[in-house]
Amino acid sequence: MNALEVAEYAIMLLLSAAKNIIVNDRELRKGDWTYGFGGPRPNVEIRNRTHLLIGLGNIGIAIADRLKGFDTRINAITRSGKNNRPDIVDSVVSFNEMKAAVKDADFVILALPLTHDSRNLVDEEFLSWMKSSAIFVNISRGEIIDESALYRTLKEERILGAALDVWWRYPQWGEGAKELYPSEFPFHELDNVVMSPHRAAYSRNVQQAHFQFIVENLRRFIQGEELQNVVDMSLGY
Repeated sequence: MNALEVAEYAIMLLLSAAKNIIVNDRELRKGDWTYGFGGPRPNVEIRNRTHLLIGLGNIGIAIADRLKGFDTRINAITRSGKNNRPDIVDSVVSFNEMKAAVKDADFVILALPLTHDSRNLVDEEFLSWMKSSAIFVNISRGEIIDESALYRTLKEERILGAALDVWWRYPQWGEGAKELYPSEFPFHELDNVVMSPHRAAYSRNVQQAHFQFIVENLRRFIQGEELQNVVDMSLGY
């Protein structure tokens, strides 16, 4: 019900990081044209590049479908390593082949659930495999990433940048929502990070979509039909 909205947001985050939108906007608001034509941090092309999706569920597929329009190569990593969508995904490997896939990627996008197996999946070693020119995007869950490892990698500019919509620290909504940084590390001081407050799934029509989904599943349950989006409790998603 929110896969399409999250996919759109993921593309927006990717483009914002690749095109330096946040820094450009901030400086021009001061009247500073330093980042204008010929300035530092040139735009990064996403066309004709290799994008790696880690996770290929509803959200991952929706992201891949949209990225195809940019003339990109799309690889993915899943538990099974099976490519069920060869029309939009060029190659799928299992987590056993993750190192080679990460090394080959120009952009890495996390679109997998947080489970026991995925917690801290992106650690110091994972980040060391990434190209120095690579950009990292996370629209899944913060705890999939080792917080300190990512901060050090970005601060030392071992990768080009990151765009994050999910974090490790959240306020109790309505209490202190304007007084809490989303990490114990100062990501907000880094110009190579695009920061977003966990809003990828939020849109004008999201509440209506929730109600429609609930009603449809109630109808299916009453009529003895297969339910949508059934969770496998053993897998955690």
